[in-house]
Amino acid sequence: MGVLVPKGTPRPVADKLRAALLKTMALPEVKEGFGKQGAEVVTDTPEEFREMVRAEIENMRKVVKAADLKAD
Repeated sequence: MGVLVPKGTPRPVADKLRAALLKTMALPEVKEGFGKQGAEVVTDTPEEFREMVRAEIENMRKVVKAADLKAD
């Protein structure tokens, strides 16, 4: 799970949003709430998140190909 902004969002705007999210995600009650759902709060950089998403897309591409799945 992650938070995305539209392409072309000015970096200062994205940075301000990220700072607010980091502050919120650091709250004990937020961490506890996510923990109750079986989730862990991870605060990667935007670049790390982008790379994780790209890697997941590539992994899923391989799964779809190996399973010979087709869109209807």
